[in-house]
Amino acid sequence: VHTVPYGELKSLTNHSRDWVIVKLEFLVTYDTDVEVVRKLIKSIGQEMLEDPELGPNLIETLKSQGINQLADHGLLVRAKFTAKPGEQFVIKREALQRIKRAFDAAGIKFAYPTVTIHSTAGGAAPPAEAVQAAARMALRTPAAGATPALDGAAAS
Repeated sequence: VHTVPYGELKSLTNHSRDWVIVKLEFLVTYDTDVEVVRKLIKSIGQEMLEDPELGPNLIETLKSQGINQLADHGLLVRAKFTAKPGEQFVIKREALQRIKRAFDAAGIKFAYPTVTIHSTAGGAAPPAEAVQAAARMALRTPAAGATPALDGAAAS
């Protein structure tokens, strides 16, 4: 905590006075065609720019920044836009909704933690108890930065 008396303040800078940059991140599966993602996000950005309610509040349209990270469970893709201060929340909500719909329509899947169990029993499927134990274990100890899926772990 830094305490600065008002009398010692000479000047202040408000970094969001004129614009706000919003960065969005999406974790998609490794088999995703990133060029398709880029084109979808560009198209959504153009649609939002032409929207009579959203367009006037966009300073720079939504655009893809490509792969930001090769994560444990998929590709971390980033996008960003620049908006007028105070308007970024409505634009962000709309961008996320449009991206979700576009990804669903294009068959692009969001990545999430999964559990894969390999059996050494001569090709036989592992016992159901082993599958359940592995799923419970994965939910207790997620990978760094991951949020466990609470609707059930996928096992194969």
